Amino acid sequence: MSATSNKIFKHLPQFNPTYYLAWASDVRDAFEDRDWISYLIAPTTPDLKSASEAEASSSAEVTTSAFKPDPVIVNKARAFLKAAIPYEYKPGLETYNTAAEIWTALEQRYASTSREDELRLEAQLMDLRKSKTDTIDQHIQKYSSILSSVLAQQQPDRRFDNAKINSYFLRSLENSNIPGEDWKGFITFLGKTWLTATKEQLFSDARTYYNAHIQPYLKEPDSNDSRVLAVQNAPQTNRTGNRNFNKPTNDRSPRNTRGNTNSNRNPRPREASSKPDLWCDYHRSSGRHSTSECRAKLNDPEYLQFQQQ
Repeated sequence: MSATSNKIFKHLPQFNPTYYLAWASDVRDAFEDRDWISYLIAPTTPDLKSASEAEASSSAEVTTSAFKPDPVIVNKARAFLKAAIPYEYKPGLETYNTAAEIWTALEQRYASTSREDELRLEAQLMDLRKSKTDTIDQHIQKYSSILSSVLAQQQPDRRFDNAKINSYFLRSLENSNIPGEDWKGFITFLGKTWLTATKEQLFSDARTYYNAHIQPYLKEPDSNDSRVLAVQNAPQTNRTGNRNFNKPTNDRSPRNTRGNTNSNRNPRPREASSKPDLWCDYHRSSGRHSTSECRAKLNDPEYLQFQQQ
């Protein structure tokens, strides 16, 4: 059986600068699995702390413990590491002859920028706000994506704990200031349980609160609102057959002189409630009510469209 037949890592994961720290950890584990860690990270001679320790260490022991690389494994380790690096990140690595040299170059190139990326992404996480157009599931997905990028850049000793992760999530809801979405009530409902809850538990509570206390009360346009919106959004073009609601001229003679004007004919007496001075633009008639008192016009979509014009 070959020496590498039982290895856990058959190949390395693809290199991604965004998740450099996580990738570097997997590479170290893979080289440890093959007993090649000395080919990735060159061993250093331990510093002797005192003169007595220096005298106690014989030259023979130092020679025995010195690392002697196998040329065959040197080539295999270099190829094993380079196979995980995409072409867009390989420029400048062609001249290195060992995996340790490539590893050092990657560390100098990307490990120093991880802290800068961490601070930049953390600022994005703090400034994140729930959008009015997003459901709670869409907002959770956005938050989780940025959070994963932040955690990938953090060293283990600086990694966020659950309380800080939950605090940023609640901040993104509380500061959203969306009309009709009272997230301050959600924080009051949680009390101090968010300090010890996992982010998955907090996400679940947020979904429950949203579906029970926010989504049912989001305003939907009723039938009357829809009808008015349809009239307002209708194309403002003149169509054949539209009624003319333009104000009439002061000449009302066609109405007042209709029929025989013989003075000997007695006109039909008006009713007591009739007021000849009142004129309605909608009905184009006088005597019953004025235009401002007309109620029929308010139920006519074409008249509402005319008013908008």
